[in-house]
Amino acid sequence: MKNKYFKLNKDYILVIGKENKGLIYDLKNGNMIELEKTWTDVLVQLENGIKIENVKSS
Repeated sequence: MKNKYFKLNKDYILVIGKENKGLIYDLKNGNMIELEKTWTDVLVQLENGIKIENVKSS
């Protein structure tokens, strides 16, 4: 089976803040989506090249 990976679109960046909470910032229109810590942890793993099937959530 083919390995599955995830990357945010080039117009969106993941920003990590205090207490490892994050947000996704839309560079085109300035919108921000606040993330809970669990989702931030998942996206950090994915952005670091971990395969989707190997991602661990806390």
